[in-house]
Amino acid sequence: MFLVGIALAWDSHDDEGQLDLGSSNRTQTYQTSIIHSFPFPPTPKDPETAGRLPHYPRTSTFFVSKYGIQTLLNAEQEAQKIVQKDRVQRVKDARAEAQKEIEEYRQKKEEEFQKFEAEHTGINAQAEKDAEKEIEGKLKEIEEAGKKSRAQVIEDLIKAVTTVEPKPHINSKHK
Repeated sequence: MFLVGIALAWDSHDDEGQLDLGSSNRTQTYQTSIIHSFPFPPTPKDPETAGRLPHYPRTSTFFVSKYGIQTLLNAEQEAQKIVQKDRVQRVKDARAEAQKEIEEYRQKKEEEFQKFEAEHTGINAQAEKDAEKEIEGKLKEIEEAGKKSRAQVIEDLIKAVTTVEPKPHINSKHK
């Protein structure tokens, strides 16, 4: 049989060096603490020794203390592992939350851009239509001006090509 995680340290012993758990005045003289598992002998069937713990020499207190310290160190390491695991989980959660917020912000800005683009696309389309009308109007004016002065332009072109007045070049040294 094993007694898991409990050690007894006591200050007063009865005459035989064993702790008497049966008397009420001595139940206050021991303290329990959680330590490493250690073998504990079964309760004797003899009614005279029933209810008493086996006798351990004083050196066993040091032995138990050593295991108690080691158990505390192990528990502290385990607690540090748990804390580290929790920190890692919190970082992961924070990263996931930040990613979620980034995605929400990106969607919000995308919607704003779509709305802005829709508003200004309509303005741009209207501006393009106005520009096309203006261009068509200017082209018609140019065509009408060309039709009115067409005869005069043709006459001036033919006259410029057919009428030649020979003149020496200004850089030539003919005097």
